[in-house]
Amino acid sequence: MKSIRAMAIIVLIFSLVLSIPAQATQKASFEDLLQQLLTEQEQPAQTTTSNASTSSLPSGEVVAQLRTLVGQYLDSQGYSYSFNDERSCFNYSMRMDSMFGNCDVSIFIRDNGFKVYAYSPITPKPDNPTQLAATAEYLHRANYGLNLGYFEMDHEDGEVRYKTSFLYKDRMPSMMEVEWYVDYPPILLESYVDGLGNVLFGGANPAAEIQRIEGN
Repeated sequence: MKSIRAMAIIVLIFSLVLSIPAQATQKASFEDLLQQLLTEQEQPAQTTTSNASTSSLPSGEVVAQLRTLVGQYLDSQGYSYSFNDERSCFNYSMRMDSMFGNCDVSIFIRDNGFKVYAYSPITPKPDNPTQLAATAEYLHRANYGLNLGYFEMDHEDGEVRYKTSFLYKDRMPSMMEVEWYVDYPPILLESYVDGLGNVLFGGANPAAEIQRIEGN
């Protein structure tokens, strides 16, 4: 039988089809976000210039429109963020319902889309092959069956993050799509980060931790 958290994540995925928008604010916990997604009534997806053909847009205009869309969504949720013009990147922190506190989120705007990264506050030591191997197995098992995005690890410095990518092709994303690509990484990281901590610091078995989290 699935755990409450696993079931909440499943509903979170299915609500993309049902067009249920999230209304999380920066101060709200991820449990609040999941609960809202479970209880809100269906509403039509918000759109801006999305779904309109933009095949003739120069790359600079694509970047400008994507930056505007992402910024509008972050503003609508009350997120406190900064924008790095040199890197064309939004940066902010999200509170997690986790023993490890907040996670940092970065959204890189490019002329072919945007990428969202939620960075784990805990990582394996790059000079510890046992931790690297255990983390790699844990993340690989966590990735199996995911519908949007994935975990990845840098073996050089041990960085762990969850990533989603929207690829631009002739149209801008809808506001609902922006919502999902932006909010999904910290939600999934929050769901799995404590298990990673048990693997890294408690010697837990990666397979057993995934089974515990997902309730399989």
